[in-house]
Amino acid sequence: MKKLSLLSLGLMSFSALVLGAAPVFAADVTAKTEGTVLFEVDDETEPPTTPPTTVEPGGQNPGGTVDPEKPGTDGEKGDGDPSFNITHVSNFRFNDKERDADGVAQLVDGKFVWKPIKLNSNGMTLYAYGTDLTLNRQNSQGKWIDAAGEEVDEANAQKLTYSDIPNFVEVTDNRGNKDAGWKLMVSRTEFTSDKGELTGSALSLNDSFIAGPAGVTAPVFSENEVEIPVGDGASTGVEVMSAAKGTGTGTWSLSFGTQGETAVVKQTEDEVPPVSYKKLALTNGEPDSGVKLVVPAAAQAQTDALYTSNITWTLASVPAE
Repeated sequence: MKKLSLLSLGLMSFSALVLGAAPVFAADVTAKTEGTVLFEVDDETEPPTTPPTTVEPGGQNPGGTVDPEKPGTDGEKGDGDPSFNITHVSNFRFNDKERDADGVAQLVDGKFVWKPIKLNSNGMTLYAYGTDLTLNRQNSQGKWIDAAGEEVDEANAQKLTYSDIPNFVEVTDNRGNKDAGWKLMVSRTEFTSDKGELTGSALSLNDSFIAGPAGVTAPVFSENEVEIPVGDGASTGVEVMSAAKGTGTGTWSLSFGTQGETAVVKQTEDEVPPVSYKKLALTNGEPDSGVKLVVPAAAQAQTDALYTSNITWTLASVPAE
């Protein structure tokens, strides 16, 4: 009689499992690939200016391009290229603006109209009022967009107008070189008019706070008083903030003063949610923090004279390249 084997019965695999022998599987297969990316410095695309006031912690208001020549923006930018520049810095105004019944600042020939301050010849301490900023809204790719988020030309971009926000200076470092830091210096001239100088006046930056990209070590700055010296540039200036190697990359805004009431950008009132921001805090209608000017009695300030100080901000690479 023919013998039957387990193999002939098709029971070998079953028998192996029953008897505890290990099953045989195919070997693992591995494939190795790579992903690559190469960057170059973008010295042509103007980075958006972003108001450094926000309602939600860690949030950020929309940014956009700003033109200092356009009415509604009270500040300047540096003369660097877009990869390394002072993106925006406020003018310091110690007079309030003339406003209409709706609180909108009045412009004559594109310039603000200032309300005079009653003089106290025994000496005065004044704080700068908040600054105004009008932006042409941009998306994350730097393209101008309308209220619906559609790409448009600059003239048709949604306007974002912020009123009376804390004065600020904004620095952008998009060089892509973590071995190069930077420092920001400031100096000024004496306050001068056609009736003389405010000799012995003191101009200082106070109650500072900073905003910038998440996950990057922030520049070093002082929250307390930093007096701006009278001088002729960086050689006589004082350091406002600085970034060591590997820190301070991206865009950083240093603001001066306490944040107060929440306001809504009027051009976004129909949006859900609308764009909101914080104004400079006021006490009895006047600021009492931020940029401070002390005018001593010995300066003998005169009435009907517009005193002006020219302030120089210098952004330098560290180490210099």
